Amino acid sequence: MTWIHIGQNQWIRASDAMLNGESRSQHYIVTVSNAAGATLYANDGTVVSGRILSAGTKWKTNLFKVTNGILYYNVGTNLWVKANDIGIFNSIRTSGVIVGSVMLYNGFGSNASPSRMLGDNTSWQIFGQVTDSDGHSWYNLGSNQYVRADAIVTEGQHINRAVPLDHSVATVNGDQGAMLYDAPGGSPTYRVLSTNTRWKVADIAASRDGLWYLVGGHEWISALSVHFDD
Repeated sequence: MTWIHIGQNQWIRASDAMLNGESRSQHYIVTVSNAAGATLYANDGTVVSGRILSAGTKWKTNLFKVTNGILYYNVGTNLWVKANDIGIFNSIRTSGVIVGSVMLYNGFGSNASPSRMLGDNTSWQIFGQVTDSDGHSWYNLGSNQYVRADAIVTEGQHINRAVPLDHSVATVNGDQGAMLYDAPGGSPTYRVLSTNTRWKVADIAASRDGLWYLVGGHEWISALSVHFDD
């Protein structure tokens, strides 16, 4: 294994870095994150006049390189885009449920601009996942609209971060209490939590019915049965 010395007794694997002037071959689909579009550059680094890749469009690439400390991806013969203007796109089709009130963005990464708020426990179709130039993951909700991946729980999955503080203690709604289930969207245990009792949430998961909260052992409660105090 080859290592690169970066200072004192600090080393990184050569496979995790690229030297100036180096290029590598790898097949990806990239999508443009910059709302103003992505500027195209020639092999020598000069701007290609009159050519812009529109925001949200997707392009095949099989080569990337570092020139003057900037990472570029090849999107055509003698055509390159900067990594800061695109993201690596993975086409997936699933659904997810929002945890808390979160921002929907036009674009993603450093080029994202706020669009509107999405409400807690609302369900959305997901059309793709993209990784920005800083390594953060985003989900595409259609067109050029994105949410951070840690703001949504995909169907059949658990939250990929610590339970948010504003969802850490659930209070049971209604006047008849709330049924517990053996899994998110699973079978009832026929144990009922009393109205207005408070329960610590240990995990959050999503099913076709929305969000579910783990409140003990293998006992889950529907998000529709509880609320969270401010």
